[in-house]
Amino acid sequence: MAIGSQASSEPPVSSVVAPPAHRRVRPADLDALDELLYEGRDSYARPLDEARRVEWIAAAAAHHMEHNPLFARLAGKRGFAPDALRATGDLASVPLLSSGLFKRRDVRGACSGTVKECTSSGTQGTRSIVPRDRRTLERFIGTVLHGLHEFHGHTELRRALVLGPPAEEAGDLWFAYVLTLMELVYDTRFFMHDEHLESEELHAEIVGLQADEQPTLVGAPALLVDHLTWMCERGLRIALDPETAYVVTAGGWKRRGDESVSRPELAELVSDRLGLPPSRIRDVFNMVELNSVLFECETGAKHVPPWLAVIALRPADMSVADPGEEGILTFLDPTATSYPGFICSDDFGSVRAGGCACGRHGEILELTRRMTTVEERGCGLKLERYVRDTP
Repeated sequence: MAIGSQASSEPPVSSVVAPPAHRRVRPADLDALDELLYEGRDSYARPLDEARRVEWIAAAAAHHMEHNPLFARLAGKRGFAPDALRATGDLASVPLLSSGLFKRRDVRGACSGTVKECTSSGTQGTRSIVPRDRRTLERFIGTVLHGLHEFHGHTELRRALVLGPPAEEAGDLWFAYVLTLMELVYDTRFFMHDEHLESEELHAEIVGLQADEQPTLVGAPALLVDHLTWMCERGLRIALDPETAYVVTAGGWKRRGDESVSRPELAELVSDRLGLPPSRIRDVFNMVELNSVLFECETGAKHVPPWLAVIALRPADMSVADPGEEGILTFLDPTATSYPGFICSDDFGSVRAGGCACGRHGEILELTRRMTTVEERGCGLKLERYVRDTP
């Protein structure tokens, strides 16, 4: 696994589960965030604590203004101050970096120890490069563990069957790397080697599961459809336990958009070949620039974790959209320390509050589509006018 050029005697970042207490993130305002990530329980059992979220984002912004010249210049041009954010609670005032900026600029601030340069799956020359130091990766892993506990429970009998490569083949490709993190939680086996999906071996593994083992199939929807199609061609069906088994998708269709199937079609395939109802199919959302993972509940709703702010902006004037109104999705993520986690994405969607039919509190994110036209992408490029002249 390729690591950035900074030398360090620390253990590999991929082996980290949680930071020891004496290495808490500074400033001190963020200590409570670490406690929530690694030790918090029932985070969605109560209404969102907006004041606490604002404080975490303000503290993160202060950190980046001190340690990241690019963000400091951006904040200066916007007239942004963390204390003003604390006073007003206006999260829309936080300066944003467009996701496209990560394709063209080095956005890292002061980093300690090794740095993993995480890359998107774009074509050569257009890949985003996101620098994550040990602390930022630790916190990302914390968001994964936190979400798994909140939405999937924890059991030592769960098996993760990953439609992706093992860590030694994943390299710096972010999506593949994220899938390898299942090894931190579950007994895990990978079924892609040399870019080949091993459907026969995966099917044999599922058939051979012990009665008390609880499988979770994890992978990109395209690869899941590939495996289910392989089963269809051979007339194979399996009846997984609908009380214990999961199918988890992540990553979208990427370069195979012309082959995409709808969520209802995917659910029908999973039901027909694996015997699972739609409530056991869960999608998770992340992108290489985002340092948190959003998990889906049994009703199919993507829940925004309590430390993350998601704001939809109207493309015409970048004003804040109303609850439920479609806009360009922006993310304010205080968990990233090696780069500013305040991102204007290439996705359209909406955000609504008021809880969920599953009984959990907090905000719900609905993704609708990707930016497709030059005009739409120009909205994100407008944000870069503040930083284009930065040395």
